[in-house]
Amino acid sequence: MLQLLFFFVFIMAESLLALLIETRFVRQFQKKIFSAVLNRKLKPDSSGAILLPKMLRFASRDGQAYITKQDTLTMVFFPSWSGKGSNIRGTLICSRALTPEDLLTERPCYEPPQAIEINYPHLLSFYGPYGIGLNVVFIEKKLSGNSYSVFNDLS
Repeated sequence: MLQLLFFFVFIMAESLLALLIETRFVRQFQKKIFSAVLNRKLKPDSSGAILLPKMLRFASRDGQAYITKQDTLTMVFFPSWSGKGSNIRGTLICSRALTPEDLLTERPCYEPPQAIEINYPHLLSFYGPYGIGLNVVFIEKKLSGNSYSVFNDLS
């Protein structure tokens, strides 16, 4: 019985954290982090990940932001939820509005919704380990400016 209660409390805490990360308050800090990335005050490691400063780690579920650069486009992904394998949800902030040329349209399953490839942690194989690399996310909705709510759900 105690284990069931602990599991329920853990699930509720996870849900509350995901909800907090997706609030306007947190998005303001994500935009400040994005500006710091563009101004090169925050620099990614070789995989494209940035470990956020302690005071800003709440802006992402795992305390990191993931950078993807494509020609004139810089994208920063802040995960708010992660599930099994590559299942993920979060906020994507771009240096400019996404155009049809930026989006993936090769496969019919990508339209609609629109899809784009970004760096984020995912399972490299069914047997592990996790790594950071390009993976597809779907654009759920445009938030404000050049910010988007994105997800990948393989279930």
